Amino acid sequence: MFKYTLAVVFSAFIIVPHLTYSQKLDWCGTAQAMEQEMKLDPEYAKKQEALNNYYKQYESTHYKVASGTVYTIPMVFHIIHNYGAENISDDQIIDAVKVINTDYRKLNDDTSDIVSSFKSIAADIGIQFKLATIDPNGNCTNGITRYVSDQTFSADDDVKKLVDWDPSKYLNVWVVDVIESGAGGYSYLPGVSSWKDGIVILNSQLGSIGTSCGSDLCVGSLTHEIGHYLNLKHTWGSTNTPGVSSNCSDDDDVTDTPNCIGSTSCDLTESSCGTLANVQNYMDYAGCLCMFTEGQKSRMLAALTSSTNDRDNLWTTTNLKATGTYSTSTVDLCTADFTYDNAYICPGGSVKFTEDSWNGDPTSWAWTFTGGTPSSSTDSTPTIVYNTVGEYAVSLTVSNASGSASTTQTSIIHVGSTTPEYGPDYTEDFESSSKFSSDWEIINIDGGKTWSRSSSASYQGSYSLELNNFGNSLKSVDEIISPSIDLSYITSPKLNFKIAYAQQTTDDGDGLKISVSTDCGKTWSLRYSKQGASLTSTSTLYTSSFTPKSSEWEDGYISFTSSMLTSNARVKFEFTNDGGNNLYLDDLNISGTINGIETIIPLDVKFDVLPNPIENNSVVKFYLVNNATCSLSICDVLGRETKIMESKKMLEGEQSFLISNYIKQQGVYFIKLQVGDRKFVKSVVK
Repeated sequence: MFKYTLAVVFSAFIIVPHLTYSQKLDWCGTAQAMEQEMKLDPEYAKKQEALNNYYKQYESTHYKVASGTVYTIPMVFHIIHNYGAENISDDQIIDAVKVINTDYRKLNDDTSDIVSSFKSIAADIGIQFKLATIDPNGNCTNGITRYVSDQTFSADDDVKKLVDWDPSKYLNVWVVDVIESGAGGYSYLPGVSSWKDGIVILNSQLGSIGTSCGSDLCVGSLTHEIGHYLNLKHTWGSTNTPGVSSNCSDDDDVTDTPNCIGSTSCDLTESSCGTLANVQNYMDYAGCLCMFTEGQKSRMLAALTSSTNDRDNLWTTTNLKATGTYSTSTVDLCTADFTYDNAYICPGGSVKFTEDSWNGDPTSWAWTFTGGTPSSSTDSTPTIVYNTVGEYAVSLTVSNASGSASTTQTSIIHVGSTTPEYGPDYTEDFESSSKFSSDWEIINIDGGKTWSRSSSASYQGSYSLELNNFGNSLKSVDEIISPSIDLSYITSPKLNFKIAYAQQTTDDGDGLKISVSTDCGKTWSLRYSKQGASLTSTSTLYTSSFTPKSSEWEDGYISFTSSMLTSNARVKFEFTNDGGNNLYLDDLNISGTINGIETIIPLDVKFDVLPNPIENNSVVKFYLVNNATCSLSICDVLGRETKIMESKKMLEGEQSFLISNYIKQQGVYFIKLQVGDRKFVKSVVK
């Protein structure tokens, strides 16, 4: 039964999986909802009565309205989703608008199929629908909003409280995954409280593409619901139960739609109430919908010219200009926009740009490409080459007869260096703020919480890399990319790291992926993927923000394939939020074999070469915790070794050796340090 206690006329164009229309449709409960609403809100009943009286007067003089006048209704679609298939494409919305414009202007191809008894009264309603291009705040829009809420899976009138635009200016349509009552869509007849005014509809019953089921009923569902929005009842009357004989004594208050029981199949000879039924009517439940009648047109236009729910304001010139739907020929350009096929390339790589402006067809394009070749273009889809390392902005101005619009996107093209920033002995403990900020690139698409160097926790030292995920936007994706690392001189390398993560509940599905790129970030190869419980480093569930104890860290690593052993490897950490908790990384280091020496650079040994690349004053520094026997040498990429210090016993404390005199030619070299039986390698560049 119908659950709402505040519903009025709740229309349902219902498609339920595995349920056929030969079965009884009794799950909507429109009659019960109507009765309950009238009890709760006497003003609604008065408004409906006043509107119906106005319609009778209008109908007596406008039964067959002359063609020529076309009323425009601005629309906005609110897609309520939780990042699933219910987050439908803009194209599906655009297709749905095309369908209703076809139906309301009698432009549908199947009008030739209308049975002869009704062909003469099949009406062009004279109403068109346009997506708004200006929102209630005067900003550009494409007439589509997206709002994340799990209410999409059990929608009722509360979804209208999530987001709505002034219903006196826009027809609001909320697109959801499931309606709690089981209906496929519903709309109140005019006179309801303003916050309830509009249409709720399933994504599976919207338009003819995308997630639409594609049947005549699904494709025509929005046409049907708009009929209710404009004061039409079902052809059999005021119930949601077609096919029962008692409907013969009910009526839809339209003079030229014969009394009928309501059809759930395309029996064009249906005459259960003694006269031929108009089963092809959009307000019936048959699967062959293709017409409204002249009487229905009169009733809808009466509603549209009535002040009830401000329907008479929707199509005024003032409102059409305010909503960006006034233009009749050349559409105003509201927002310039563009897309591109690559964001990350190496020097010499190319990027193809495609103009994607809203609301209007540009006739000219003026591009500016900082750092690109060419640096400007007048093509709609130019391809630009970038030869120099850096991050670059792109500007576009589009124009047509109505005017122009411009946009600039900064730092969108990333040209990475093919010269490695670090050798194969790379380490990162996040202790240095300047090193972190200069080395790592953070990609925060949604602008919310993201990766940061944090003092909240660390495996050792004072800092780690944190993804502050507690309370983050659901399904947000945050990436961070390492500097380029030279892996060409190492065999069997691994990237080792410490990781800490906790769930809030056992159902949390947060995920971490680690990928490697050898082409400056243009393509990535997945090397690590964990989600939910497999990602956790502790069995404890944290319902508050997670800060790991020392026992709640664990080891992690990725291995590199032979194809990744280049001089230009980058590592990307990608975290997807699914309602869990914070994640921490620390003590990253690469292990492997360099020139025959198996090495892991432990972060508890301070061993470095400064400055690097080598200059005249470059020195090797290392710190001894205790007295130890040490040796120091330098080796080129061919394995030729030069001793800097023979094996000798040294005192605890910091040691320093000038090495610039040992490196004369440009190239890559390896500094080898042996402390007791421990061996360490550090790469340097001249």
